[in-house]
Amino acid sequence: MVKVLRDWREIGEANLAMSRARLPRHVTCEKTWDLYRLYELVRTAPRESRVVDLGCAGLCALKMLRTMGFSRLAGIDLSISWRDRASQLWLMWKSRTLTPSFRLRRADITRTGCPDGAFDIAVSISTVEHGVDLVLFVGEAARILRPGGILFVTTDYWSEGISADSDLRPYGLPWHVFDQKQISDMITLADQYGLKLLEPRAREMECGDRCVAWGGCEYTFICLAFRKPASSAA
Repeated sequence: MVKVLRDWREIGEANLAMSRARLPRHVTCEKTWDLYRLYELVRTAPRESRVVDLGCAGLCALKMLRTMGFSRLAGIDLSISWRDRASQLWLMWKSRTLTPSFRLRRADITRTGCPDGAFDIAVSISTVEHGVDLVLFVGEAARILRPGGILFVTTDYWSEGISADSDLRPYGLPWHVFDQKQISDMITLADQYGLKLLEPRAREMECGDRCVAWGGCEYTFICLAFRKPASSAA
């Protein structure tokens, strides 16, 4: 699956759909599009599925998945803020339980330390554009997914490419906007690690409006979903 955010209408539809489903939206309305695409992908998945958020800062995806009823959740990030820890404790207090709604761990998402096949679903929202080594990331995601598992990724995108200011370092990390060739290369890389697109590509990588503005750049978002074959013969 490859989908590009094409216009503000899609953003409005995503926010409305999330509101109607009584699911938490992202603090930035444009990013709710990412969450909605994840919701669409996993809404029929078994709620006992083991899910990991690779790059979980802000906990937006984990909170949405928890509200959907997923109970075996984990989040991994280079930095787990005190706000994220406090939010985890607040949810425990609200639920009157001593069991966290999700486990949080500080680690590099390209070297998670998780066992092979530990998860059914791996999620990475707006993370890989921050200097992540894609070869290591895709290889690690393939390793920690069980056979038949799903990898969902979103990132900043503009098909022709954008020259971002190299001095911009959100979260203290580098940042760039992927172009069509780089996304195609990522898909090829995933295939080399046995991760296949859920749906074949057609014209999904074409852009529409520049729906996102940040750091003096205007661009959009793209999401990709892969499946690890159920067996080595798949």
